[in-house]
Amino acid sequence: VSVRLGLDARGRIASAEFEDHWLYEDTPDDPAVREALNRFYDRVGKEAAAQEAVPPLFADDPVRLRGAYVGAAACAECHAPEMAQWRRTKHASAYKTLLDRHRHFQPKCVACHVVGYGTPRGHRLGAPDETLANVQCEVCHGPGGEHSREPRTENIRRLVPSRVCLECHTPDHSDHFVYEERLPRVKHDYFDSGSP
Repeated sequence: VSVRLGLDARGRIASAEFEDHWLYEDTPDDPAVREALNRFYDRVGKEAAAQEAVPPLFADDPVRLRGAYVGAAACAECHAPEMAQWRRTKHASAYKTLLDRHRHFQPKCVACHVVGYGTPRGHRLGAPDETLANVQCEVCHGPGGEHSREPRTENIRRLVPSRVCLECHTPDHSDHFVYEERLPRVKHDYFDSGSP
């Protein structure tokens, strides 16, 4: 909002005109304002209260809450075709979206762009490596620690029900998300081939 003031002969405000200025995605950032906002987001996001205020995803799933997350690199050892397909999806660069917008210290944002945020063995804000950054295999299929130690079909979730996707793809964040339309973009070929 900007205000144009009209002054009288004695220098007192005689009139005021208010004008709204809307900022859209194509509005360039003012470098000084952007830097101030980035410092603010970093400071607030690092506070324990901010991190604890965001509950882990899948709060009703004890396996996801307590499981050991190992990261996509561990999955790639046995699932190279699925890994190659995943790398072509937006999920593979989900964390970069946060980095580009300087939201990588905002727990509410981070929770849906990493693996297992808020769980004992999930992603940690400020982690020195990004082993669990991005929407990796374990976001959809659950913790892979047990499966990577002893690969069996019984200790990993092959199928991904819509409620898994809808945990993050909410109207607030993905207002045009339709599970049936988006699933083909991330579905692995093994669903069609029948292999485990």
